[in-house]
Amino acid sequence: MAGMELYGARAWVLIGIAVVGWVLAVLFFASNIANYNMAVYYRYTTIYCISQYNALARNYTTLANRTLTIISYLTNVTMTNAYALNQTGIVIESLNNTLVQNNALLSQVARELYAVNNTVNANNALLTAFLRAVNATGR
Repeated sequence: MAGMELYGARAWVLIGIAVVGWVLAVLFFASNIANYNMAVYYRYTTIYCISQYNALARNYTTLANRTLTIISYLTNVTMTNAYALNQTGIVIESLNNTLVQNNALLSQVARELYAVNNTVNANNALLTAFLRAVNATGR
């Protein structure tokens, strides 16, 4: 019976080792399941962050494209304003040239009027002398 007892004790030791092995395997497996769940969570979180980043990149791309469109419009408006200012400058220069010519003409008219005034004064003096002569002979 001693042999049986030894065999039974060995069996219980082997069963104990097997149970401890299974407990360790279950614990190891449970920790791996937890690690797997954490890895899956991080994977989904990473995918979500990537999708958010892609959405943000699309928004910034849209914003940049709209900014470029606004800059293009502003460039067109600025070019139109520059053209209008150049045309205004041409008109002002033309008006200035016209005013310079008018000033020259007015100066010439003033000289002519001065000459006419001198002629009228000379004629007035001659008429006065003539009238004196006529009056002197008529007395």
